[in-house]
Amino acid sequence: MAVRSENWSVIILGRWNRSILTPERIGKRIFGLEDPQNVDIMVPLDGVSPYLVKHPQKGIIVSTEGTRLQVQPEKPDYDSLRLAMEAGVEALKWLPETPVTAAGVNVNFRAGETTADFARFLQSTVDGELAKLERTIIGRSVSRSVRFEEGRLNIGFAQEGDEFRLNCNFHRDSSNLDQLKQWLCTPVSEIERTVNGLLVAFDLEVEEHADVAHREPSA
Repeated sequence: MAVRSENWSVIILGRWNRSILTPERIGKRIFGLEDPQNVDIMVPLDGVSPYLVKHPQKGIIVSTEGTRLQVQPEKPDYDSLRLAMEAGVEALKWLPETPVTAAGVNVNFRAGETTADFARFLQSTVDGELAKLERTIIGRSVSRSVRFEEGRLNIGFAQEGDEFRLNCNFHRDSSNLDQLKQWLCTPVSEIERTVNGLLVAFDLEVEEHADVAHREPSA
């Protein structure tokens, strides 16, 4: 089944002070720009969502909301993901006094339709019991967590209507800054190798696409 890469990100959970994370400081401290004002700022039209600060050349976007600091590559590919992970490390170096709780790297995929084989894969005995209750199923999901280095890899398969999603969340819980910096220094080649292994195991093939979506990821 063909899938498209979508909504890749790096998330650091902590008590971030949004008043400190101004576009200029993000440009200087996280992006390392000589002219920190040379950033692109995207202001949400709804007046509620956080503003987005984009690196002028690297195509990575920083935003903060609540307990999340998010670095999202504009292109969902591994070279861009590496740049996002490096920016996450710079954020941790810059604000070592910020209480943190976890860091995650998200590599996600979507398909506009689900094959019959995958639809059967997502079914379980629960479906039969719901059918007896005359309940129509509109969405299914299967998830597993496996060990990955010093943390975990959360794997989620989901179907809603004809749409299919595979979410790969490389997650580590820790309040230790050095441990989270080490986690975000995981070689991106190892993440790519692990994800490719999952794609092969479940007979999924990635197709190229040019559009980019910015959505809320997992932590």
